[in-house]
Amino acid sequence: MSNDWRQYQNDVAEAFRSLGATVEVEARVTGARGTHDIDVWATFKQFGNVVTWMAECKLWQTSIPKEKVVNLYQIVQDVGADRAFLFSESGFQAGAIKSTQHTNLTLTNLAEFKSNAESDLFEFRLVSILKEVEKLHSEVKGLWLDERGGPLFIPGMDFDALVSLDGGILYFKNSLQKALTRQFPLSFIDIVGSEVVLSNDCGALLQNAEASLNKAWDAYKTQLNLNERLFGPFDRRLATLVNAVEALCVVGENCIFGDNRDDTHVENLRFDAAEKMKSIHNAAQAVYATPDNTVRAKVRSLVKLLVDTLYLYLTLPVVAREEWNNAQDQVKKILCDLLQPRATQS
Repeated sequence: MSNDWRQYQNDVAEAFRSLGATVEVEARVTGARGTHDIDVWATFKQFGNVVTWMAECKLWQTSIPKEKVVNLYQIVQDVGADRAFLFSESGFQAGAIKSTQHTNLTLTNLAEFKSNAESDLFEFRLVSILKEVEKLHSEVKGLWLDERGGPLFIPGMDFDALVSLDGGILYFKNSLQKALTRQFPLSFIDIVGSEVVLSNDCGALLQNAEASLNKAWDAYKTQLNLNERLFGPFDRRLATLVNAVEALCVVGENCIFGDNRDDTHVENLRFDAAEKMKSIHNAAQAVYATPDNTVRAKVRSLVKLLVDTLYLYLTLPVVAREEWNNAQDQVKKILCDLLQPRATQS
C-alpha cells in the first residue's frame, strides 16, 4: 500500500468494489443540512432499493481523536448513510473507540476491513432480506386477515392461495434466520414453489433467497391485482362509499325534517333510505376489502356510527335536529379521515 493519502482512498474504494458496490471517490453528497465531501461513497442495490456505505480515509501518523469521529458521525446522520467506516492505519484514541458504540460507524484499517468485509456484508444483506420478508409478510396478512387478526373471507379472493403464501413466508423467514450462524450447506423451502433449495455458501444463499422472495412478491401482486379487479381501484371504491353516505343524508333530511309530512311520502322516503343503506353496505364491503388495516378500522367505525345514529333515527317518529346534525358531523369526520392519502402499497 502506498503512503500517498490519495492512493489510500483508491485502495479503500477498490476494497468496496470487490464487494460488488458501485463506488465514487471524493463524492459530493447532499444531506438534510448541507453538502459534504465524502472520501468514498459506495452503493449496493437490493430489491430496487439503494443501500449506501461511506468511508473517510485518514492516512495519519498519529491515532485518530474522538472529535474526528464525532464530526464524521454527524455527517453520516445528515446524509443518511446505512453504514460508515473511518479508515486509519495508525489506530484510534480510546475516546474515539468508545464514541462509536451502538452506532453504524465502524473504526477500522484496510487489512481488517478486507478480512471482515465479506462476512459483514453477508450479514448486512441477509438482515436486509429478512426485513423485506417482514414487509412482505405484513402485506400478505393484510389480504386475508382483518385489523383484529381474524380471517377475512372476501368473495372472489383465493383464500387458500393467500394462506399458503403466508405459511410459505413464515417457514422461509425461520430458515433464513438460521443462516446467520453461517452453517452450510443450508436449505429452505421455496416460498411459492414449495421446492427445497440448497445453498452451499453465503453467496449462493443470498442469490437463492432473493430469487425466492422476488417470486413471492410477484405472487402477492397477483393477489393484489385480483382484489383490484374484483372491487376496482381504491379511490373509486371510496368515492362510491362517500356518495352513498351523502345520498342517505339527503334522503334522511327530507324524511325526518322535510316540509311534506304526508304519510305516503314519508314512507316512500324511508324505503328510499333503506335502499341507500344497502348501497352503503356494498360500498363499505368493497372499501373494507382493501388490504389496509387502518382503512378497515375506519370503515368499521363508520358503519357502527351509522347504525347507532342515522339508521336508528330513520326508524324514530321524532328526532332532535341537534342530534341529527351531530351525527352527520361525526360521519363526515370519519369520511374526511378516509379521504386522507394513505400509504402506497408495495
